[in-house]
Amino acid sequence: VISMAAMVTVSASVIPALKASTIATPQLPLKWKLDHVPSKSDMWLLHVPQLISQPELRRFFRFIKGRFDEMQLLRAIPEKMELRDIVDESDQGRDVRKLLFAYSFAQEGSRAFRTENELVASRDAGSSTYAVDLVIRIAMLYNYQPSEVVMKTAKAVRRLMLQWAATPSSERWGQTAELVRLEGLSVVSNGEEVLRDINMSIMRGEIVGLMGEGRRALILAMAGLCKPSSGSALLGGMDTYSRRDETKDAIGTLLQGTELYEGFSLRWNLRFLAKLEGRADVEVSANKILERCNLSQHADEGMSSLSSGARRRAMIAQTLIKDVSLLLMEDPFTGLREDEAKGIVALLMDLNRSEGITIVCTGRNAGELAFCNRILALENHTLDMKAEGRGEANG
Repeated sequence: VISMAAMVTVSASVIPALKASTIATPQLPLKWKLDHVPSKSDMWLLHVPQLISQPELRRFFRFIKGRFDEMQLLRAIPEKMELRDIVDESDQGRDVRKLLFAYSFAQEGSRAFRTENELVASRDAGSSTYAVDLVIRIAMLYNYQPSEVVMKTAKAVRRLMLQWAATPSSERWGQTAELVRLEGLSVVSNGEEVLRDINMSIMRGEIVGLMGEGRRALILAMAGLCKPSSGSALLGGMDTYSRRDETKDAIGTLLQGTELYEGFSLRWNLRFLAKLEGRADVEVSANKILERCNLSQHADEGMSSLSSGARRRAMIAQTLIKDVSLLLMEDPFTGLREDEAKGIVALLMDLNRSEGITIVCTGRNAGELAFCNRILALENHTLDMKAEGRGEANG
C-alpha cells in the first residue's frame, strides 16, 4: 500500500574498512521493513508505508522545507536539518523530484554525526501517486555506530511524515475545504416526497455516514443520477445533474446490486473497464489496482468464485480506474461477515488517507458506520445530525 523506500549508502571514503556485512541491523520505526541488497556493497533498502498524491507533492515539499526552517530557529536542540536544494530529474517515462538535505546530531563534544540525504518522490507515467524514497549517506561519524545513524535519520524523517499525515486535507490538497454542497435539495419519486429541503456540506477528505429511509435517493442525487424536484447537489460548485458530463469522472458510485461481468475474470473486467475509460496503459492500470485493493491473488479467478468480501473490494477497485475525488457507496457492508466488513473499512480508510478520496457511505445503523468522521440520519424526509462518528477528518 504504501511504498516509500529508503536506500541507505555508507560512503567508503568516510569509513574505509566498513563493509555492509559488518553493519548491525538498525532498529527502524514501526512497519518500516529493512532489506539488504548484497549486489551493492554498503547499501540498505528500507520500505516505509507512505504515498504522496500528485496534487499534494508541491505542498509536501513546501511543508518539509517549512519544518527545516523552524528547526533552524531552535538552535538549542542537538539536531539540525538543513535544506540543500530541490531538483527535478523527470524524463518522459518517470516523474522524479528530489529534496536534498543534511541532518546532523551532536551531544556536547562526545558524540556526533552528519548525513547528506535525498528525499525522492517518483511516479511512473499514468500513476496518480508518488512513492517516496529516502537516500542516506553518512558524511561524518564520531562515536556513533552506522546502524544508530541510520535509525536516527529514519526516525527524524518519520516524524516529518507523521506531521504531514496529520495536516488537514484542505491544506495538503491546496483546495477549498468544501467538496459537496446540497442546497435545498428535494426529491419526489412516483409522486411521493422522498427528500425535503436537504442542506449540508461535505469537506474534502471526510468520510460521512448516512442512515435512514431515503439514503439511496440522496446518494443518487449527489451522483447526478436523479433529477431533484427542487434545489441542487453541487460538486466543487458544479451541479451534478445539469453538468453531469463534467462531474461524472470525479464521482465513483457503488449501488446495491451492481456487479462486474460474471463470466469473466477480475483482471479481464478491470482491463475492459480501463479500455472503456481510454486508458493507454490497460495492463499496468489493472495490475496496480489489483495490488492496491489486495486482490492480486484473485486476479484470474472468475467473478462467481470470489467471496462476498472480495467481490465488494472488486467493486471498489473498478472505481479507481478513474481518478475520483468522491466515492458514494450504498450499504457496502450488507451480506458480509465481520472480518470481510473490517477489510472493507480498512481499504476505505486507506484510500481516504493516502489518496484524499472523500467518501459518503450509507448503512443500516450507526454501528456499521462507526469508522466515519460524521454520521447523519434521515428522518421524516430531512436530515438531522445523529452521531459524531470518530471525529474531524485529517485526511
